[in-house]
Amino acid sequence: MQKNRAYKFENLKKIISLFLICCLTITTSTAFGQNNNSLSNLEQLNRLKKSLKKVSISDLGSSISVSEAIKAYTFGGELQNKEELQSTISYALMDTESEIYVDNNNAISLIIIPKKEKEVVVNKIHAEGLKRISEEDFFNRRIRFEDENYTFYGSDNDKLMPEDALMKFKSGIYKVHAYVDANDQFKLAYLLKMTQEQMNQDMEEAMKMQNDFEAKLKGKPFPDFTLTDLSDITHIREH
Repeated sequence: MQKNRAYKFENLKKIISLFLICCLTITTSTAFGQNNNSLSNLEQLNRLKKSLKKVSISDLGSSISVSEAIKAYTFGGELQNKEELQSTISYALMDTESEIYVDNNNAISLIIIPKKEKEVVVNKIHAEGLKRISEEDFFNRRIRFEDENYTFYGSDNDKLMPEDALMKFKSGIYKVHAYVDANDQFKLAYLLKMTQEQMNQDMEEAMKMQNDFEAKLKGKPFPDFTLTDLSDITHIREH
């Protein structure tokens, strides 16, 4: 349960940080959405991609900046307007299927967003005969994604490479549908992308959990403890 909360809080902080960075930048943008009418959206997109460098969020680390001239397209070449981008940019940046491009200053200048998904309903053919367990149970089992005895699938029933499955899991926008056999041994899991509405609801629940936890501790004395640090020095706290 604590590990489940920790992942939610960590993902929540990442999402909020990205959202604030992007909103502050986009609201000052004057270049967004200015089209060259002589070119189609797809032609503009291809030209823009050639002038920029493709990266991942992990490549940028904590130094994320956004160009004032940022643009966003779908994979089909549809240009997103400013209002749409403001409401979806944090979600798009967390999505491992998005493509991110930066300019010479390493500022995000282009995002290619996967097609919006509704609630994913999948015929989980690989889970037949197995029993589904809760996400909390999955967390508590401390499953190793690179373990060859376990398999992970996407919504299309295709097998995911361990590194891809782990990256999706860490992004914070994929739900885990995990399954065990008759002996309660974990066998496989599906990673299904949440909609933006589902992610917002997850954020609200995580915030409520954090607020409830802090409220229970407020006004209470710190508990007694005994702790030995890496230098073998013992620290004792008593009332």
